Amino acid sequence: MQLGLALGSAGYLLLCTEAGFLPGLALIAAGLGCSGTLKAQVGALYAADDPARADGYQLFSASAPVATIAAPLVCGLLDARLGPRWGFAGAAAASLLGLLFYLAAKQHLPPDPQRRARRGPRPPRVAGDRLRVAGLLGLLPVLSLAVLGNMELFNGYLIWAGRSYRLDWAGHRIPVGWMLSFDSVVSLATTLASVLFWRWWSRRHREPGELAKMAGASLLLAAAPCILALASARHPHGGVGFGWALAFHLLNDLGFSNLYPVGLSLFYRVAPARFATTLVNAYALHLFAANLILSRLAGLLDTMPAARFWALHAVLIGLAAPALAAGALAGRRMRNTRQLFSPARATRLGRNSREASHPIHSDDPA
Repeated sequence: MQLGLALGSAGYLLLCTEAGFLPGLALIAAGLGCSGTLKAQVGALYAADDPARADGYQLFSASAPVATIAAPLVCGLLDARLGPRWGFAGAAAASLLGLLFYLAAKQHLPPDPQRRARRGPRPPRVAGDRLRVAGLLGLLPVLSLAVLGNMELFNGYLIWAGRSYRLDWAGHRIPVGWMLSFDSVVSLATTLASVLFWRWWSRRHREPGELAKMAGASLLLAAAPCILALASARHPHGGVGFGWALAFHLLNDLGFSNLYPVGLSLFYRVAPARFATTLVNAYALHLFAANLILSRLAGLLDTMPAARFWALHAVLIGLAAPALAAGALAGRRMRNTRQLFSPARATRLGRNSREASHPIHSDDPA
């Protein structure tokens, strides 16, 4: 983790010079790859079956919208007042502050998984490890469909928004890129609201499993582009009001805040100990796969009506919901089967059957 932050800081500093632009980008990419162990450290803060791990990952994911809100304000201000080099220097300073904060708080975090593995024996293989790995990897294509609408925010959505929304306010044209900043604010709010809701729910009811939460989240994600499809049908020539945008971002961000971090929690809990860090980092592959799909899907915006374009997104995203729900039901049945045939339950059933066939009376010697 320290190496990742140090590489990122060095990369942003290199961006301050024209000759260091490409090497700087390479260092930033390498730093992001080295920082992946933090996800595993977050998961290691909780016990094996602690449902609060999903809350932890939701709070961890809230750092992304905070950065999205702060970065344009701080670095953009430095760029506008002092020049682009100072904007990159501000990003480097922020990365160094993150490194110092991490070093100061490191004593409260579990040890780095790789370092722990070198100091002691590797975790033994357990029966079913291959099945768990295959199951987690099999979820990635399903998740890539579920996040299509959210990832479209950075592709066709901005083009559609520039054509369709009423972006004039008080005689000024609002930059369409501000929709991403608005989405970051909504995302932060929905993430914190989700954490508070599930904590309230767990005090009163049994909290659903990760796959069940993700199935419900995918339904919200599928409903979000339906809002845009209805808006496009009602206003085929533009003039879509802000209320439509608010409804879309609320549904999309509420769904994503209950899908992405909850999926991270699922991957950490189910992954075999020897592959936990690798699989938690491989979880991000579904975002890469979604962007590959969108490289073709976003081009359809110019070849079909906008209402059909967004309806197609809703259909594709909706395919993930039954797949995740089926996984949740299968996992529940497997847990019930393991509980039914567990040694403790078998011993308890055997003792109860013996007591039923040989009841103990008050005058028995025992």
